[in-house]
Amino acid sequence: MGSPGHHTGKSKLRRIDFVGNMLFVPSTLAVLPGLVMGGIEHPWSSWRVILPLAMGGSVLIQAIGYFFPVYFQAVKGTTVLKSGTFYLPYAIGSLFFAVLGGVLLAKLDNYKILHFVAFALSSLGIGSYPLLDSETSKVAWVFIELVSSAGLGITVSTMLPAIMSALAEADVASSTAAYSFIKTFGYVWGVTIASIIFNAAINANLDLVSDPAVRDRLRDSQAYAFASEVHGLREASAYSPEIWKEIAQVYTRSLRTIWWVGLGFSLVGLLLAFGERAHELRSELETEYGLRENEKKATTT
Repeated sequence: MGSPGHHTGKSKLRRIDFVGNMLFVPSTLAVLPGLVMGGIEHPWSSWRVILPLAMGGSVLIQAIGYFFPVYFQAVKGTTVLKSGTFYLPYAIGSLFFAVLGGVLLAKLDNYKILHFVAFALSSLGIGSYPLLDSETSKVAWVFIELVSSAGLGITVSTMLPAIMSALAEADVASSTAAYSFIKTFGYVWGVTIASIIFNAAINANLDLVSDPAVRDRLRDSQAYAFASEVHGLREASAYSPEIWKEIAQVYTRSLRTIWWVGLGFSLVGLLLAFGERAHELRSELETEYGLRENEKKATTT
């Protein structure tokens, strides 16, 4: 493969933004200790929490799908294997609607409409999550999963073409790399911030449980691990039916906090879709990259 620009090892090193990376990477890592220790090992007012957060200065997002298995295990009382199986409508639906989104983008040549529909479906699906409880039927939660997966799938397959449509052909490689990094970065923080909200919500709802021993097992980041033990403990009749109802109520209310936050993010995306500019998608490739031709023609054999 050849390109119009050729750089030596030293020139490539000079092109790296060392200052930017030295500021960005440590600031990203600095947020983690503050978020992990805040409200658990140290109060939020402690300098041990405030200092890392202030140094990091990161914008956090949260993920919804990460806590679906918790709902099935802790509220529905399913096994770990079944919770993964029950998550398949969301996972497979996301893949199906991602393909559908790509097909529709090629047909309609308008990503703005698809983004609006995607965030509307995402808001509708996530907005229905707070209705999930121990009595929710299988048909209901499968339908809710499919609706929210439609929003996610369409967004995933149509976001990058929308970004590249406003850029020059020479910026395609760098924009693709930046998009991939930001998306992966969002996945990491999605799990992190969702876990923080969940743990704080669990601690705030522990008064609903009358058994002090159970409260201790759920307190301070232990609730996520406890969810995977619920099915076995129920089979062993470790607690009375009343205690199990209280535990399910704690998880339902705590997960509801996650759902409301996720709805807020989806609504923000829906509002931003209104102001999105519509650029014409390119149908022809105009690139300076390609296979390098031989400069010397072969002589007669």
